[in-house]
Parts: sequence; structure tokens; C-alpha cells
Amino acid sequence: MPPIADDRLTLELSSLSGLRATLNGNGSLRRLDCGAIALALFVGNEIEGGPANLYLRRHADRIEWIPLLGPSSPTSFSAATAVARVMDGAAEPQS
Repeated sequence: MPPIADDRLTLELSSLSGLRATLNGNGSLRRLDCGAIALALFVGNEIEGGPANLYLRRHADRIEWIPLLGPSSPTSFSAATAVARVMDGAAEPQS
């Protein structure tokens, strides 16, 4: 049986800390890992994206949070080129 061609466009973003996000061609989250640890329970695809309500929390004098993904998120995606996506957003933390 010949191998199945996988022509999906994905974009992988990573940091020096080992955090890695893989995005599907439509901008939805496919995988979220930190080193060998998967942070998302399921791998997303173009039809069923990964996590939708992902928050960044900061523990200071008070616990503050900002939604990074989902309907309350200030994040927006746009196509910078045919193969690159741009993620942008700004918000005041909630507490």
C-alpha cells in the first residue's frame, strides 16, 4: 500500500524554554507541548481545533489572567504571506 500524502500546511512556533505550539493551516491549535510533555489532551485538526479556552495566569499580589484563545480572547490571526500567519493581540489582565 503506498503511503498517504500529508499535504496539510502547519506552522510550528517554539521558545528556548521548550514550549512548542503547532498550528493547523487555518490557524487553529494542533499541538501544545513543553519538551516531552503534551499540554493538550487531544491533537487538533482543521475541522476540530485544539483547546479553545487557554489562559495565561500571573501570580503576583493578586492572580491575574488573560484569555489567549477562545471567544473572550483579544487574539486575532491574519495571513502575512501565503505560508505565514500572524497572531496579534493586547489586553489588560483580569483579576
